[in-house]
Order: sequence, then structure tokens, then C-alpha cells
Amino acid sequence: MRKVRIAILLGCTLGVIPTLAFGQGNLGAITGTVVDPTSAVVPDAALTFTNVETGVKWTAKTSSAGYYKVPVPPGTYRLESAKTGFKTEVTDKIVVSVAQVVTVDVTLQVGLQSQTVQVTAEAPLLTPSTAEVGTVMNPNEFQTLPILVDDGG
Repeated sequence: MRKVRIAILLGCTLGVIPTLAFGQGNLGAITGTVVDPTSAVVPDAALTFTNVETGVKWTAKTSSAGYYKVPVPPGTYRLESAKTGFKTEVTDKIVVSVAQVVTVDVTLQVGLQSQTVQVTAEAPLLTPSTAEVGTVMNPNEFQTLPILVDDGG
């Protein structure tokens, strides 16, 4: 009888331990309130959290009370807060540790959202020994090149 009690007690104990461990997550959180210069809350502000080490992004919106809470893995984050009629606000170097809740309150300044246009172009290939400039063309680009026609005269 004693062995049965010990077995039941051991089984119950081992059954409870995983549920306790399950509650111990490896996430932290970033929380805060978004307001305007008059301290009025800004509902539905778009928030983008970027992990600067990995480049992974999380997006969220503020509640009707201007509040947000986003669970994130430990790391360093950049927060971009935007709303139509306000300038985009950027907050860098937000460090989150395991099970830590970091509060970042944001004040959006009234103004127009600026548009960012990013242009990416490849530099021409250069052969240092001859100083010739060249580039690689795909067949479609080659087919559409203008042709100089000389009538021989």
C-alpha cells in the first residue's frame, strides 16, 4: 500500500512540473502609450518593431486608449510609430531581456507623414587592369537596344 501511495504522489508531482515550466516563457514585452503633443491618446497608430540583430519585424496597432503591448523575444529593437496626420516617430535601442516588460511611451508630433523613396542601383563593373567599364545585360535588355543604321553614304 505504501508503494502505491508513493507511486501516485510521484506521478502527480511529475504531472504538475511541466505545467509550471510551461508558464515560464522566453519572451519579454514592449508596452506603452502613444499620445499627441497635448497628451491626448492616439488610437490605431501603426507600430513596427524591428529586431536590429535579426531584422525580424512585428507590427501592432494601439488600442482605442492609445495603449499597446507586444510580446517579443529578447533582443534590441527599433520602434517606428506612425499615424495619418502625424510625423513618423522612431525610437532606437530598446533592449528587452527574458521575461522583462519594457515601457516605451511615444509622443507623435503633428505634421505630414514623410514618404521615403529608396533607389537601389548597381554600380557598373570595372576592370582595374584596363579601366574598361562593362555591365551584364539580360537578353530582353539586349533585344531592346537602339540600332544605328547607316545607309553607307
